[in-house]
Amino acid sequence: MKSKLFLTLTLAMLFALPATAQKATIDGIIYEIQNGQAQITGTKKATETVEIPATVEIKGKDYPVTAIAPSAFEGNWASRPSVCRKA
Repeated sequence: MKSKLFLTLTLAMLFALPATAQKATIDGIIYEIQNGQAQITGTKKATETVEIPATVEIKGKDYPVTAIAPSAFEGNWASRPSVCRKA
């Protein structure tokens, strides 16, 4: 009985843990990987133009870039921003 209770509590704790996102910086753009997709969450430097690739390669695996976080570029612009998608 105690072993079943222990197993149940252990499994409940494992499923309650939040998923941790993998983060990577490529060409000054900060990406967060979750559920097999990349989201842009920020930049490392002020810039006038950001070219967003269709996919990014992180640790040998390609991830589609599917989103830009609402405050990803907040305060990071050198002047008027221009965001464009790489073809």
